Amino acid sequence: MRLGAMATALALALVLILPASGQEGGDTLELLPRGAVWHYSDAAEDLGRGWQRRAEYRAWDIGAAPLGFGDEVSGGELGVALATEIGYGGCRSDKAMTTYFVTAFDAPDLRGYAGVAFYVNADDGLILYLNGEEIYRKAMPRGRVNYGTRAVDKVGEEIFFLPMDRLRALRGGENLLQAEVHQVSPRSSDLWFELGMIALRERPGRQGFAWPRTAPDLDVPSRLVMTIGEDPQTSMAFTWYTGWEGAAPDLQVAPSTSSGVADFAAGMAFPGFSMEPRNAPGYLVHKAEATGLAPGGTYHFRAGDAARDAWSETGSFTLDDGDGAFTFLSVAETQAGTPGEARLAAGVMAAAAQAVPEAAFILHSGDVVDNAGREQEWGWFADAAEGTLLRLPVMAAPGNHDADSMAFIDHFNLSPGAGSDMETGVHYSFDYGSSHFMVLNTNDDSGSYDYFSSRQMEWLRRDAARASQRGAQWLIVLTHRGPYTTGPHADSKRISGEDGLRRKVAPALAELGVDLVVQGHDHIYSLSKPIGASGEAAEPQVLAGEYKGLDVPYMVNPEGVVYVNPGSAGAKVYGLNSAILEDDPGYFDKFLWAREHTAEAYAESGEEPPRGLVQNFVDINVTPGMLSAVVYEIDRSLGDAPYVLDTFGIVKR
Repeated sequence: MRLGAMATALALALVLILPASGQEGGDTLELLPRGAVWHYSDAAEDLGRGWQRRAEYRAWDIGAAPLGFGDEVSGGELGVALATEIGYGGCRSDKAMTTYFVTAFDAPDLRGYAGVAFYVNADDGLILYLNGEEIYRKAMPRGRVNYGTRAVDKVGEEIFFLPMDRLRALRGGENLLQAEVHQVSPRSSDLWFELGMIALRERPGRQGFAWPRTAPDLDVPSRLVMTIGEDPQTSMAFTWYTGWEGAAPDLQVAPSTSSGVADFAAGMAFPGFSMEPRNAPGYLVHKAEATGLAPGGTYHFRAGDAARDAWSETGSFTLDDGDGAFTFLSVAETQAGTPGEARLAAGVMAAAAQAVPEAAFILHSGDVVDNAGREQEWGWFADAAEGTLLRLPVMAAPGNHDADSMAFIDHFNLSPGAGSDMETGVHYSFDYGSSHFMVLNTNDDSGSYDYFSSRQMEWLRRDAARASQRGAQWLIVLTHRGPYTTGPHADSKRISGEDGLRRKVAPALAELGVDLVVQGHDHIYSLSKPIGASGEAAEPQVLAGEYKGLDVPYMVNPEGVVYVNPGSAGAKVYGLNSAILEDDPGYFDKFLWAREHTAEAYAESGEEPPRGLVQNFVDINVTPGMLSAVVYEIDRSLGDAPYVLDTFGIVKR
């Protein structure tokens, strides 16, 4: 049973959607939207004292907020992407100490209003003027300031209220708002500025004023993700997002035609269900499942609202044909925290899909985004990866960065396993071909386990036993935090300690007959020897073989579990954790691949490996008796083409 039965259990947040600027909406009146257009002077030019009363700002450059440089996205709960990149005077080591901003807004008669709430997000210091009169100062010294005055701190994100008696300069008709943003140093790496204004009829209470979230796009379905259905041979599941007005959860599926054109008029319709996601007020999340399809069939699909004829882009999928053989892609750590990081990760996924066109789905080891509570990040990732997501299902494990306000389960249409911790993610399983996949939730803390729980262990044991009884020939586990990696988390006490995954979960995986564990969290490729319930690694018997014309060393009937970490498909990478050898000198002897990350060769002395330079993905082919894997790497300093980093395999006889 999928998530529909649980929808009524979710707490729904109420969100105020503002009217257009300058139009009255009950107790609030938006005077200036956060995305307003500003004139700005970024020429490292001293405009002198009193600039706010005499500046000829109409000749300046203009751009929509947020404005700045150095960051693609702001911090804070209401974080958004940079809209206008501005300059800093042309010298990286001697940037403009002050940047100036001016915008105009219209105000009606505000009699009856208590005052104005302001939203600011500024990096670093800020002085704000209304019609030339100072009304706000933060992270700046007292007294007179000039162009060269340094900020003493960073404003960051703040919401404050000024009563009308503090806004005597405010007048009916056109008003000018002027701002100067000061740096803490001429070497500062970034600048950020955005601001909004809402008039309030009543003073905010002790809790302050909760700034409304921006209304989402109400018409175009977005964030569409496919997941493998209850029966991989006859069903496929879908999740997508719209605004409140796009409330109908309609899914249309049509068999593929020789022309490649989808004929939805002759296809099938599958109604779904809708609910408001807890981390994304103002949106609706829709879920539906297409069932009763033909094994091995190829289909077109689209999701949206049939009554309004508002649809997503058309995608396609091919179902499991039941012969036991298939290929999937393994990726990890897309961790898209900015639009640029989302584009990078999406590019890796697209390159993987192009390199392995026969792939049936993507197995994602978690950390899909950087901060699950910020819906913008899910949107950046899904929009950037749309081309791949429209043709390949994604089966993901919840990463630690995905664990917030049920955001993970909201974005994937999955069947939760018994006892799942829905707040932080979900554990679940699915079949495909000759294999059974068990997906763990290592955000599931408890008193008995670190990163795990007794109820999840009970589910895991039952689920593995049932799969074995059904005749599954391969047991594959997907987990974010893994027992055996070579990165910085390998010696974490919550991994290696008495209640950690290595001591408490890994032995159970070996006892249950798990063949392969695909991990994440450590952002570096590694491959273990077979590791048994005692924690000892066995030297595998190796048979030379071939896959896709490549030499592959196959482990024959391995006595234990093979652990692989596919590395990172995103910007962030980690180096090899040599410090673990101080406490466990033989730890790397458990591995067939425990080498330094390729990106370390480009790192400055003592610095972390450079972000965004090297990514990895893995092509894994499964037949009833053989598992073959090719590990690919992309080194941006050498170009964008993937090359083979490693191969490995497992043979059962």
